[in-house]
Amino acid sequence: MSAVDDVCAVEEGKANALLSDSSALASASALPAAEPLQELDWVGPQDPDNPLNCVAIDDVSRHFGLSQVVATIPLTLYVLGQALGPSVAAPVSETYGRKAVFTLTTPISLAFTLGAGFSRNIATLCILRFFAGTFGSTSLSVGNGTITDVILPAHRSVVNGAFNLAPFLGTALGPMVGGFAVQKMGWRWSMWLILLLSSPAWVGSLFMSETYKKIILQKREKKRGIPIHPKDGGNSIATIGKFLKMTILRPVYMLAMEPIVLCFSIYVAFNFSILFSFFDAFPIVFGGVYGFNTGETGLAFIGVAIGVCVAFFIKQLIDRLTYQRLLRERLSKEQLPPETRLYSAMFGSFLIPLGLFWFGWSSKPEIHWICPIIATGCFACGNFLVFTSCMLYLIDTYGRALGASATGANGILSKPNIIVTAVLGSSKAAAETAIVTHSLPVSVRAYGSPEELSKDESVDLVVVGVPARYIPRSSFLSREIVEAAHAKGLRTAVDIQGRFAKLVQRVAEVVQSGRIGSILSTSVVGGVPTGGAGPEKVGLKYNLDKDSGATILDVHLGQFLECLTQVLGPLKCVNSLVRTMRPTTDLVDAKSGEILEKGVEKSAPDQIVVQGELTSGGIVSVHMHGGPSTGSARWFILGEKGEIDISAPVLIPWISTPFPWKVVIKDKDGVAEEIIKEDEPG
Repeated sequence: MSAVDDVCAVEEGKANALLSDSSALASASALPAAEPLQELDWVGPQDPDNPLNCVAIDDVSRHFGLSQVVATIPLTLYVLGQALGPSVAAPVSETYGRKAVFTLTTPISLAFTLGAGFSRNIATLCILRFFAGTFGSTSLSVGNGTITDVILPAHRSVVNGAFNLAPFLGTALGPMVGGFAVQKMGWRWSMWLILLLSSPAWVGSLFMSETYKKIILQKREKKRGIPIHPKDGGNSIATIGKFLKMTILRPVYMLAMEPIVLCFSIYVAFNFSILFSFFDAFPIVFGGVYGFNTGETGLAFIGVAIGVCVAFFIKQLIDRLTYQRLLRERLSKEQLPPETRLYSAMFGSFLIPLGLFWFGWSSKPEIHWICPIIATGCFACGNFLVFTSCMLYLIDTYGRALGASATGANGILSKPNIIVTAVLGSSKAAAETAIVTHSLPVSVRAYGSPEELSKDESVDLVVVGVPARYIPRSSFLSREIVEAAHAKGLRTAVDIQGRFAKLVQRVAEVVQSGRIGSILSTSVVGGVPTGGAGPEKVGLKYNLDKDSGATILDVHLGQFLECLTQVLGPLKCVNSLVRTMRPTTDLVDAKSGEILEKGVEKSAPDQIVVQGELTSGGIVSVHMHGGPSTGSARWFILGEKGEIDISAPVLIPWISTPFPWKVVIKDKDGVAEEIIKEDEPG
């Protein structure tokens, strides 16, 4: 048996030749003693064909004379650094910008990687690898923020999915590329390869522009010589304490107090621990069972790479068939529940155990090596689907649970020249959670009571959100808020709810679909049934004062421009003319119409003209007037391929009550289609 074992250790072609002829084997065993068979063995402990020498960890173990367990510590510390780095990098990017994080942390990581390549002992290697992972992980967290800055929400899912492919593919491509390098040139080349691949990427980041809104606006205001609000009123020690609290204590608090976060974190962490265990399992299976050398063992990770790529396309398909379809069906209704994000995870959760059992049962010499490779692809596919779905679920869940104030803070981030300085919640803890969830800068202060917020001198504007379930009676809630503000002598502006009107969403769909082509111009003329140009209801007397914050300039024009920009995009330049053409009016009883007071002076405007240009190049002209009119409002949108003609009694698209709008689309040949009828609620 020893002779047969020795023969089986030679190259496969020779073994087949010898084993195919039993008589030749018998004659070989009967050779004279003067010419004994030489026992076959590895050429030293570092023989590259030995399946035990399959990864850089083994090369490190031999180089420093360490056990296999100790040799894995540098890799473990590198992964630990990658876990800790993002918790600091994300808030830093909100304070100093995305580009600053990219350009400063990447060369530091490369410097530590360079030092690791020249390490003379295991302690040095461990320390340098930890810091290389910490500073090198910033692209994982800040990269998603950059995508959010430059990609519209409608296209963000695909781009984010493609970006998240990188860390998953890295676990497969690293061993595939590094395996051959380590086999031929030693473990230090696993460091040199990182330098060769990462350095050009860092050079490219030097030429990228800043994408974070707050930093862009601050630089622009600084060039104009406009003073910027202070970021924090506390001293540096308080700032550091708050920074540490938000970056370190907040994740620990959520793990301890939120069962959803704890369960999903454990599940995802368990899946990733299995993925990383493949680094130890592959040399045993493909090296020990199938006789792969170092490079071939690295190529076995191709199953993981293919599985992740397949998962990306499956995720997009499931998203289109479930989430996107439901979103279209509920276009004018409330936001979809977070559970609709979990369809991909439901499918992936079956693939994970299937892949593991498949891998364990098929790793035998009598079964072809392609079977366990396909099994790893099955596991990787399920792992990617579960991870992406769980992250989206957590974002949707805690974004919705923070209440109207948190939603309002998130919404006004999209408005130009506005910087969030504070958040008010039902408690200070709720406000801090809102700050973390919406990725607000660490300089944003959290308050648990209106009294605390009112003492903050850096706050110029307070946005109060009304929960969606109160929309049918939002006017009553808004009235209470406005009256309370007036009692304190504060200026107010009431709501921007028009963006959710069916009219606005339907017209926006037509424009964004390209049906009428690029927008050339839009013209609007119409009135609103208030403003003091005619008899005003006695209960709305405050509308006559231009400083009340409730004039057609403060409310109605703002509401309509919100709708216009929602349909056609933002304005890049604006000119306006505001006039009070009727300086007096009468006050009447709301029910009987009886005149109660004549000739009441008013300062509120009743004629407003706004002209400007869209960022897309189209010309805008809006004329709004208050009081009695012909009882109609018209809005024309002219495109290269057609036009949209919108008509209604007044110029504001309500969403809480039925309101007759008529919307007609005409192509360039004059063919008309009515998409919203006069008797259809708007």
